[in-house]
Amino acid sequence: MASRSSSVALVRRPGWPALLARRPGRKTLAVFTRQLATLLQAGLPLLRGLELLRRQEKNPAMDAVLVALAAAVRNGGNLSDGLRQHPALFDRLYVSMVRAGE
Repeated sequence: MASRSSSVALVRRPGWPALLARRPGRKTLAVFTRQLATLLQAGLPLLRGLELLRRQEKNPAMDAVLVALAAAVRNGGNLSDGLRQHPALFDRLYVSMVRAGE
């Protein structure tokens, strides 16, 4: 079984700024998950929570992902569907856990 490289590049999308910052790490994803869960438990709608997290995000790569997630939800999609569009950041287990929660 071949080992996966830990430096998986983000997929570039038309119109996205060049993502020159390093890929968000596990700590960034853990903080994102914890903060979003807290906002949802407090009763905020999902879209509003994503927009709030985006405003405070300092990592340009994670900011771009949050923009895409908010757009997916705004257009009627599920959060898990938006997460699945970023496999370099959100693995299948993460997406499956979110889908189970939905």
